[in-house]
Amino acid sequence: MGAEVWTISPDSKQQLEKFAATNGIDFTLLADPDLRVISGWGLVNPDNPKVPHPTAVIVDTGGVVRYVRQDVDHTKRPSAEDLLAAVADIQGR
Repeated sequence: MGAEVWTISPDSKQQLEKFAATNGIDFTLLADPDLRVISGWGLVNPDNPKVPHPTAVIVDTGGVVRYVRQDVDHTKRPSAEDLLAAVADIQGR
């Protein structure tokens, strides 16, 4: 099964394009400057509404959310290894 990585950020499309080019990122970066998607998922930080809580979500091919991790502290995020382990666990179901 193939997988895709997407990120959603309140940054503008231009900011994300520059960030991706600077950091060699080749996965999809989605701009949500109006916070419509971020708000819809309940990820807005009430202490700083323009900065969402860092959140990792894994959605299976059927569109079912199988994993969610939300961190209040922006310096604490799941590692790539943690996310890959979660995907492997989901695929083993």
